[in-house]
Parts: sequence; structure tokens; C-alpha cells
Amino acid sequence: MMVHPYDFSIIMAVYNVEEYLYETIQSLLDQTLSFKEHVQLILIDDGSSDNSGFICDEYAKLYAENIIVIHKENGGVASARNEGLKYASGKYLNFMDSDDKFSRDALEKVLHFFSKYEDEIDVATIPLRFFDGRKGEHWQNQKFKSGSRIINLWKEYASPLMFVNASFFRYECKQHILFDPHLVCGEDIKVLLKILSLKMRMGVISNTYYLYRRRSGENESLIQTSKKKYGWYFDYFIYLVDWARDYFLYGAIPLHVQYTICCDLQWRFKEDYQREMSKVLTQNEIERYKEILYRSLAWIDDSIIMQQRMIWQEQKIFMLRKKHSLDVRYDYLANEKDAALYVANTQVCKVSQGLTYFEFITVTDSTILLEGYSKFVNLTPADPISISCILFDQNNRDTLEIPCEVFPRTEHDSYALDELIFYSVGFKCVLPINSLKKTNHSYQNEYEWSYVLL
Repeated sequence: MMVHPYDFSIIMAVYNVEEYLYETIQSLLDQTLSFKEHVQLILIDDGSSDNSGFICDEYAKLYAENIIVIHKENGGVASARNEGLKYASGKYLNFMDSDDKFSRDALEKVLHFFSKYEDEIDVATIPLRFFDGRKGEHWQNQKFKSGSRIINLWKEYASPLMFVNASFFRYECKQHILFDPHLVCGEDIKVLLKILSLKMRMGVISNTYYLYRRRSGENESLIQTSKKKYGWYFDYFIYLVDWARDYFLYGAIPLHVQYTICCDLQWRFKEDYQREMSKVLTQNEIERYKEILYRSLAWIDDSIIMQQRMIWQEQKIFMLRKKHSLDVRYDYLANEKDAALYVANTQVCKVSQGLTYFEFITVTDSTILLEGYSKFVNLTPADPISISCILFDQNNRDTLEIPCEVFPRTEHDSYALDELIFYSVGFKCVLPINSLKKTNHSYQNEYEWSYVLL
């Protein structure tokens, strides 16, 4: 059995971060767990053109026994991490980003957790909290709400882990860790899926934080920046999505793998970025990219798509349509006076669950004017649409149907990949005041009223 001189090896790729590097390293020096006794820090200067390399050397002189500095030509974060991993000798490995921080007690809490569950897990992770230019919790923190524990990924498959910077690996996983330099995004996911598949268990430590910097003045997200790179469009599928399908293809692909990959894919269906694509790809390449994107959904269950939390209903429907090469089917539900929307055999919603906004309600002595708009999935201006308001009596019997004036509201339409996925229709409806009675200078409805989309 290997004797580890340190409890932790922190492997940090460094590139042009002189403004933040002191603060990042100091967060390790200030840990409640003694840096000198417990931590090995491996700094890989990936060809920085600012003073980052000099800062690394400064710290190495002060902590010669704990800090290793490697200077190399720029090759990207994957190659830097792979190089640093060669020197790691700690019992637990981490790949901290060079502009982030740990909570002061993070390493102590992680070490305590592993001491309790050493044989059960290969990976433990802590929540991400934004700081600097953005505040708040990361959307993936949902899995921490039940406290520190072991998650069985066969059962709690909707527990994505997509970041290595907030994760810790047992040293024995070192032989399985290799960051893919082909990927401009998703390299963390590839490593994590491979390691997690060894036991299908994951440790979550809820009472400390990884502080994830969103730089002040940084207007672009990682997704927006990545979309400017050619590899985001094609290498991503070859080296991550297709890799995951083939690597885990033994019978049914685990739902955890499907869910994690779908979590990453969902952003590509979230918005219309045709203009951005045209800056990187030719028109033929754009069409090829879309074809590959839609085809990538073939091995992801419909239920996994519907469970995604960071996209709207219309985007999920768009994904299902592209997966099955089918349009939405509407089935009228006579007993509910409603209609259900289906793609293939999956019921995605009902018409009554759609979006309708009442913008203005104008009351006069003789009428009430209702104005607003409704949004329709998979319909276009060419489809005949009528909207009516129906008054019901106190026994829930419809007594009066009042047709609405309808007209396009294109400013509220939603698009994805240059396709209209949510069509907006404005409406106006005049309700007669004789269906109301006046009490103490206010109107009280003798009937309930609702709208019906036809």
C-alpha cells in the first residue's frame, strides 16, 4: 500500500491570472487544515504571458516542500492538468481553477468525509457558490439539499456532477484520469463519468463551499465563449457525446449517464444562435451540426429530456420533435374540455398548461375588456387559431361563449436553432357587464369565467 506524504494534491492549471492568483493560493494557505502538513500544490504555468509564472515561482520558494511549479508551452487546460497529475502524490486529488477559492474549512470537511466513507466512494464533491461578478448558488447544487451523504447513482440518477474543480478523487483513480485535449468544453464531464461508473456512488458534502468566480465585467458565459470555437460544434460530439454512448453501451445506458449528457446538451437547444454559428461555420457546416445534434438524442430516453430543469417546456418539446422526427400531436380530451400534446408516445403537456398572459383589464359601465396573448407550441401563423372566453355558472356549466379578436404578437415568439418553437397570438375580448352585479362600488362576478383555446 502506497504511503502518501500529503492528504491532498491540488493540481492547478495557471494561465494569465495574475490578478487573482494570490487570492486563490492564499485560500489554500488559510485552510483550517494545515497547508504545510497536509497539502501538495502543483502549479502548471501553461505559457502565461503575464506575471502568473513569476507568482508561482514566488510561492514555490516560500513553500519548497509543498509546492511544485511546472512551466510549459501553452496547450490548454487539459494538457496542463494531465502534466500536473504526473507529480501528484496526495491521498486525494483535486483540480482547482486558478481564479477560484475554497471555504476555509473545505479541505478539513472533505478529509473527515472520506475518513467515514473511504471504501464506498471514489469521488466526493462540494457545492459551488458564485462570487465576485455574480452571487448565489449554482444550479447543480440541488443534490446537496438532503445533506452530506452517499448518493446511489442507480437510484438518484438525476444528480449531475460536471465540474472537477469542486470534486475530490481518491489517489487510486489517478490511472483512470486523462483530460481530453480535443474538447473545448465537457472535458470535466468525460473524466467524472468514467470515474463515477466504477462504483456508481458519489459523496456529497453539503456544509462547505467551492467559491466559483464569475469575473466582474465578464459579460459572456462559458457557453457563449465556447460557441466561438470550431471544436464546440463537432469535436464535442465525437469525443464526449458519442464516446459516452459507446463507453457505456452494455445493455441499457445508465440513466445517470443519459441525464448528465442531456444536462450538457440542453444548452444547445435553449436559444437561437444561428447568427453566432455563421461567424464560425459555413451554411453547409451549420446544417451538418444540426443534423449531428438532433441525432445525438437518439439514445437518451424521452423521460430524461422531460426531467431537465434548465430549459423551458417548449425547448423540451423541440428536443423530442427532433429526436423522433415527428411533430406535436394534439388529442382532444372531451371530459376535461382540454387537449393533450404528444410527441411520439410521450404526453408533454396539456393546452391548459400553456402560457397565457393578461396584460390589461379595462372596466367600463357596460363591459370588461380583456387583452393579452397566448403562446402555442408547434403552431405557426399559417395555422387557424381561435380564442374564446367562456362564462360558467356556479354549477360549473358553461353559459356563454364570447369569441376573441386574435392577431399575431411576434415580439413574444420563441426560436431555437432558427426554428419557431413558441408562436404568440394576441387577443381582445369584451365581456358584457350584465353578467356581473355591483356591490359596494365593486363588481362581483355571478359566474366564474375562463378562456378556451380552440
